[in-house]
Parts: sequence; structure tokens; C-alpha cells
Amino acid sequence: LDVSGTAGAVTDVGILAVAQHCGELRHLFVDGTCGEVTDTSIERVAIRCRNLLGLSVMSTEGGVTDSSIRTITQHCPHLEWLDITRSGGTFSSAAINALKQAHPSLVVR
Repeated sequence: LDVSGTAGAVTDVGILAVAQHCGELRHLFVDGTCGEVTDTSIERVAIRCRNLLGLSVMSTEGGVTDSSIRTITQHCPHLEWLDITRSGGTFSSAAINALKQAHPSLVVR
């Protein structure tokens, strides 16, 4: 599912609905959502969509933080790639390192 570049039109409310009703979701792109998509919905996606293969949170203006990374580490065993470029520097190296350690083949951009 790609909701990139929606400039705030897609919010946590929409992504929470996706998590609730699309448990088999494989890829999610929330790039450029102007901070309207946050840990609240990304964590729910991680918990409910356990077969997620790819997630892009580029340019989410600080809405997605280490909290989501920790939840992804625990609940997304099949994740193959995660794109966090231009996300506002909201991720610590400790959280990213823990994610990489738990998922050695994961590609983090």
C-alpha cells in the first residue's frame, strides 16, 4: 500500500484502519505524510501485520520514532527492508542496531 506524498491527507486514523482490516499487508509506504502518520499507527501495523516485508517511513517529519523501531523489532519477523531516510533524525543508533541484530538480513536505508 502506497500513501506516499499525501501531504497530511492520510493520518494515523487511516493507517490504523489498514492495520485493523489488512492483516496480510506486505508493504507499506507512508513517505511524505507531513508528520500525520506516527508511532501510534506504525506500531499497530507492526503488531497486526506480522507478514510485513517492507516499510518506508521516509520524510515522516519526526512522527515515527524509536518506539516504532522497537515494536518492529519484536513483531515483524519477515521484514526484509526498512527505509528511514530523511525521517527527521528521530531514530537512535541503539534502536537501529538492535533491529539489525534481531534481523541480520534486514536492509535498512
